Amino acid sequence: MHRKSPYSDRSIRANSFVRTKARAIARRLDKQGFSLNQFLVAMVLISMVILAFRPAAAAPQILGLVASAHPLPMKCENGLCATEASVFCLQKWRSSPTAGMPYNAAGGEGLQIIALTEDGKEVIVPEPVLKITALRGHSAVQIGVDVDWLYERNYKSVALKIGQKVSLIPEAWAGDTNPLSNKDVEMALGPLRDLGHKLVDTAGRNVATAQILAHIGGKLPRLGRAHDQARNIAWKSGLDDISNVDPKVLKKAKRKFDRCHDVTFGGMTSLRQCLGAQHDILMGKLNARYWSANEYGM
Repeated sequence: MHRKSPYSDRSIRANSFVRTKARAIARRLDKQGFSLNQFLVAMVLISMVILAFRPAAAAPQILGLVASAHPLPMKCENGLCATEASVFCLQKWRSSPTAGMPYNAAGGEGLQIIALTEDGKEVIVPEPVLKITALRGHSAVQIGVDVDWLYERNYKSVALKIGQKVSLIPEAWAGDTNPLSNKDVEMALGPLRDLGHKLVDTAGRNVATAQILAHIGGKLPRLGRAHDQARNIAWKSGLDDISNVDPKVLKKAKRKFDRCHDVTFGGMTSLRQCLGAQHDILMGKLNARYWSANEYGM
């Protein structure tokens, strides 16, 4: 099914500007000791710029969805049970998706819902109807199911299992000025995804650290700020369902978590937003590595 797109040419320039500024801020944070407070304020301002524009008139990037080492608990609030997942861009030459852009999973080992029934049994739902939307550019997406879907089946809770080499394809809409061709999709699901698996999915500590930050952030409220008790136990509760993690990965993730916890004690930025920003920096570095090694992405 095609959907209507109210896009303008102006958004193409805006998307390019936003991506450039975000990369510059991340570099300053790494190289010049740019304070995390300054970084977070800048990211909020950039987010405001993003919201001021509609997405570009052409289909955005096909994304690579990073496999989950563990099932990702789906937090239920405001009518949606959802989790955050790490992604990377397979097509540098297309624009990044804006928040809310709908996607569909394709290729690889697919996605599974692992549900807990009222009597304590685990049930695997192999082909769930999922709502997949871009969350933060080409670094993170939100994957969820309606709460009603959960209640209709008498499930107490649900978690998401992401298989290897899954890709996300943006939904098509009528009036797309540069729609994805069959060749685009075949290339993205084939050689481009294979290279991404080699350079990003299995990138070791950076991708593992990013996933831990996303996992912990996913336990916090999607909207607004968490209360002090939730903030203070976020690290421990976030690791309750994770096992066999490299101690060096845990140390790196804990250092980033502690910084975020400290700088978001007050102010308008939430702990979840800060963890998301740190996650995106790590995924951005991996994506840059992928692009530099990929002749199709230059």
